[in-house]
Amino acid sequence: MECSISSILKNMCHLKTLNIGGNKLRKEFIGNNDLSTCIRHDLENLDLSENEFNHHLPSWLGQLKNLGKLDFEDNFFYGPIPSSFGKLLKLKKLYLSNNKLEGDLPDFMGQLVNLQVVDLSNNLFNGTITQNLEQLVNLQHFDVSNNYLTGSIPSSLGQLINLTNLDLSNNNLKGIIPTSLNQLVNLSWLDLSRNKLDGKICIDFQKLVNLSYLDLSSNKLDGTITMKESQPLIFSKMLYLNFSHNQISGSLPGHIGHIMPNLVNLRLGNNLINGSIPNSLCQNDQLEILDLSNNRLFGEIPNCWKDNQKWEEINLSFNELSGFMKGTLGGCGFNG
Repeated sequence: MECSISSILKNMCHLKTLNIGGNKLRKEFIGNNDLSTCIRHDLENLDLSENEFNHHLPSWLGQLKNLGKLDFEDNFFYGPIPSSFGKLLKLKKLYLSNNKLEGDLPDFMGQLVNLQVVDLSNNLFNGTITQNLEQLVNLQHFDVSNNYLTGSIPSSLGQLINLTNLDLSNNNLKGIIPTSLNQLVNLSWLDLSRNKLDGKICIDFQKLVNLSYLDLSSNKLDGTITMKESQPLIFSKMLYLNFSHNQISGSLPGHIGHIMPNLVNLRLGNNLINGSIPNSLCQNDQLEILDLSNNRLFGEIPNCWKDNQKWEEINLSFNELSGFMKGTLGGCGFNG
């Protein structure tokens, strides 16, 4: 017969870390609310990840007053996050991804002011993103992707000035992208893809100078792509840019390939972009993937393509392009 976690901990009064991740532990191993007083104050790190727990999250976790890291990802936990989690005031890292958790994101999350990492991705959450997050000024990583969240993106996220990673992708979020996100000057990863967002692309690249990954694909965004050439260093960290499957119109900035010299992956397919393909794109030495398919581009294909030994994909299909794809790409040319 298996012992429960709580019974194992009962007499280990000075234990600070318990890591039993990567096993095949099941429901019976969770135990009941019988923790000893000393454990409630001493345990700092609890890792039960990558097991086979099929159970509600135990409410006794709220007694672990000194807990700084809780990792329960890759299990089969279901139901809501218990309200007792609101007592974990020293919690810094919360990993609950890849479970079957559901319901609203708890309002008490805004009270856990020491949080640095919150990963609730790949669950069944179906409420809205709580509005009272502005106090989480230590938060660096916030991932609620691959859920069923509704409502709008809270403008309060713009108060989390230490955020470096924000992933809200693959939900049912609606409305505009709040301009408050432009206050996140430390942001390097922003993924809002596969939602139902509309309105203009209001990302201010002059403020978000640390962005290296930006994915706004598969929404209903419109407007044009605007990038000022006067400050090219703003875009020097950008590696991945994906605006595909939206309703973006207008022409591509002629200098787009020059002001993002380290860009590796550019995806703008399935939009309403017109005009010609800028020469700067085939002069970019770092590009590996370029997708401009299913737009309204016209004119001759640029003749400056070179084999940079990195190309994986060039997709210019379903446009109104003409001419001959010349250059040294693969040592030959291609009909346009």
